[in-house]
Amino acid sequence: VRHEPGRALGPRGHGLGEERRTEREAHAFGHRQLLVEGRLRGVRRLSAYMPDNGDLGRALQDAHDDLPATGGRIEVDEGFVNSVTQAVFTKPVRFIGSGPDTCKFRTVDPALSIITTSARIDVDGVGFSYNGTGGAQNGCRALLSTAGFSPRISNSHVVGFDVGIEYTGAHTLWMSNVVFWDQKTYGLMIDNVASPDTGDHELYGLQFANSQFPNAPAALYWRGSGGLKIVGGKWLSHAYSLLCDIRDGANTKILQVAGASMEGMRSGAIRVSRPIGGS
Repeated sequence: VRHEPGRALGPRGHGLGEERRTEREAHAFGHRQLLVEGRLRGVRRLSAYMPDNGDLGRALQDAHDDLPATGGRIEVDEGFVNSVTQAVFTKPVRFIGSGPDTCKFRTVDPALSIITTSARIDVDGVGFSYNGTGGAQNGCRALLSTAGFSPRISNSHVVGFDVGIEYTGAHTLWMSNVVFWDQKTYGLMIDNVASPDTGDHELYGLQFANSQFPNAPAALYWRGSGGLKIVGGKWLSHAYSLLCDIRDGANTKILQVAGASMEGMRSGAIRVSRPIGGS
């Protein structure tokens, strides 16, 4: 091997510059392989789909549509992004963000649901907020879930909507460490009475507070089949913490509350009602 003066030699006589270039090429190849494998596994990064006008709804829809038929994971970059159009999901999706203070989906439309889904949806580390005119909220939601088994929401903030999160068909939902602030009507709404009793909803460490609409009907409205398990959490400043509406057709109605603090309600902590003459 010919050695050029001033050029360091690596193992087997190769120049170190050449060796480092080879390492960079191998690293780049490995990175490309990971990207390819990620696409095959159903992993998408939301920022790759952001349109020029910055519409979050369009980016969410395109990322969802690009997933395989079995669904997949959408990774959310840090930043606050705004929805102009609604995203409609039909595949199971899991969102992963770095935290609700750094990853946030927003809208100023008082009637817009940021995401409507008929399939399972999981959210971890992403926040949602309505940033339009206060008091104008008229049907806006962070999330409307009409179907899907065992959706999971964790480490999230939901702020300022008409109804924060609404489940009308999804069942056996699971939530942990979710904060609901200043919803106009309900923080969380579970209205799946038409679904069979397939299991219990489980809520761990939720927080509800409402300084903007302290006479909002309830932090949580529940009209459904199955059981509801509430463990821990802090519930403040609504008419009721929990409004339980027992309707005809509900197979079972089991309520368990442990270690939850419900304070400062205008009318009461828990209200259970049923239609007159119901069976």
